[in-house]
Amino acid sequence: MSHICHIATAHKAFDTRIFVRECRSLQQAGYRITLIIPHDKEEVVDGVHIIPIEYPVGFLQRRFLAARKAAVIAQSIDCDAYHFHDPDLLPVMRKVARKTGRPVIWDAHENYYTTIAFYNPFKVPIVSRLAARYFNYMELAACRKDFAGVVTINDIMAKRYRDIGVRTASVGNFPELEAFSYPPSVAKSDVPLFVMAGTIWSANMPHIIAEAFAEVRQKFSCKLAFWGRFDDVDPKELVKIARSKGAPEEDVRAEGPFPRDVLVNELLPTAWAGCVLFDNSDYNNRVGQPNRFFELWANGVSAIVSEKTLVAKQVEEIGGGLVMDNSVSSLANAFERIILEANLADKLGLAGRKAIESKFNWDVNFNELLKLYHDLGLTPEN
Repeated sequence: MSHICHIATAHKAFDTRIFVRECRSLQQAGYRITLIIPHDKEEVVDGVHIIPIEYPVGFLQRRFLAARKAAVIAQSIDCDAYHFHDPDLLPVMRKVARKTGRPVIWDAHENYYTTIAFYNPFKVPIVSRLAARYFNYMELAACRKDFAGVVTINDIMAKRYRDIGVRTASVGNFPELEAFSYPPSVAKSDVPLFVMAGTIWSANMPHIIAEAFAEVRQKFSCKLAFWGRFDDVDPKELVKIARSKGAPEEDVRAEGPFPRDVLVNELLPTAWAGCVLFDNSDYNNRVGQPNRFFELWANGVSAIVSEKTLVAKQVEEIGGGLVMDNSVSSLANAFERIILEANLADKLGLAGRKAIESKFNWDVNFNELLKLYHDLGLTPEN
């Protein structure tokens, strides 16, 4: 039985992609799994051995101290392969690959080289652009010379690595069917309810959602909920925006975070539609496939998405939602269609659910990760 060590420094211990899907599924498939990740104690959960590191505070601590500590712990473990999840770990994992001679797998959750340039973390555009170019060079060099394989979230991202001859698996953020009861055990809200769930930050344009809702609320009875972890957005500010535009305060909720099972099985199923919006001037957003999008479909909830994105293409192909142009008026029109057109929300949501059952689910997608492991000679218990 192969022993695989997963490593992350910028995620929480029970992250949906890392722990719930990859580590737990690999353990159930017969692999021995150790996870080094920020946590408050060492423990075994669902068969996965969690080795804690301290929660890093700030960029420098995460980039240098946490990454080095995680690498030292990883090298002390007698494992058959390493699988890491954060770009901060790239330099130290190159060293781990060279020192141990064991396969190292890079799980690229995003197109980080474009994100660095777009979000300008160094506050000086030219510096961030140069940093993005350096990261792009370093990442591809590491993949060619030191890493045994790369995991991405879709084929668009995978092409970048396959084009340079790197063994790559496309493993999407698709939901586990067993985690979603369908039909849901709770009923849809009697009053039309629109939601935004997951990590809520400015690039997902919650302010536009608040304004569009307020415009529609002046004509129709409806409600809005922001459910999740608020990043660079003040939840009170979202309520304030909607209220200032005429929406009653009691019709707007901004709460969270919630335990995942509460969010996906008790809250999301009550929605008529969920908003999955992006600032689509960022390439990473255009090709992203977030958990919250597929979790709406898994619950039979229609999705309202930004145009010129991969999820918009999927919505149009499946018929599982509506596409808007990132303006307040366009989103308000989408809300009104959901309210006024009889059974539209149910029709779109059912199309999304059927797509989850047939294609966009973890049970199907997990095979891509298993294939990569098998290709690297990493085998589960017989």
